[in-house]
Amino acid sequence: MKIPDKNQALIDLALKFVGVHEVGFNDGPMIEVFQSLISKPMHQPWCVDFVQYCIHEIDKKFVSKTQLFMTESSHLLWANSPQSARVAMPEPGCVMLWQHYNGDNPLSTGHAGIVKEIIDNQFVMTVEGNTSPGPGIEREGDGVYLKRRQIKVSTGPMRTLGFLLPWTG
Repeated sequence: MKIPDKNQALIDLALKFVGVHEVGFNDGPMIEVFQSLISKPMHQPWCVDFVQYCIHEIDKKFVSKTQLFMTESSHLLWANSPQSARVAMPEPGCVMLWQHYNGDNPLSTGHAGIVKEIIDNQFVMTVEGNTSPGPGIEREGDGVYLKRRQIKVSTGPMRTLGFLLPWTG
């Protein structure tokens, strides 16, 4: 399956940032660039800012407009993006979202990444900001990393919320 040009460009751009690390807590030159797109207070979690920044840069390159809602919140990104952006199974270049849980209670916080590739029917490789090199789904890490993720996580403190396609057609 050929990956659409915009999706491949998104993956390629995100990969260029692997190895970017915070300087301090949720801070640093590139973190500030990612956060500046949303114009939110600095020193806040920036995983969705990273995703939105990459999508925005591809929109500029292709003179296009993403269908995704512009926000720094994974929960609001999911809730306010059109239903047509949602896909049941991930595709390269889509946004993967997780929701934070306290026991069985969903919280309004979460995490986001860009799907780089489908490994098999259970796992994907993602590019994520504000995470760590460890195995857990962390929303307060220190940099941009490649991560191997389970597609469906339905238990634990971070659960799969869903997948969004930034562009259709």
